Amino acid sequence: MISYDKLFALLGYKKINRTELGKLAGISTATLSKLNKNEIVTTDTLNKVCKALNCKIEDIIEYNEEKESEEDEWNAKAINDRYYKYDAFRKCKICSRY
Repeated sequence: MISYDKLFALLGYKKINRTELGKLAGISTATLSKLNKNEIVTTDTLNKVCKALNCKIEDIIEYNEEKESEEDEWNAKAINDRYYKYDAFRKCKICSRY
């Protein structure tokens, strides 16, 4: 899982609040909210943050190998189920081949 905890630690070290970061980096409050929740943001956003803070990407982001949450497991199962239903639909009814 991607974490932006290092970003918020760096903001504390530099005594910059989130609103100031938004103004410095030119990113919206919605994007700041996504960062706060460790949700997906674009690489363009990460680039803007790095430029604004004059830092490297590894200073603001880290990857933690954790067990997927139950919701993520459920989503993966749902995707697999949809794939297999589609795959079964493509199967030839005459010769039982795909």
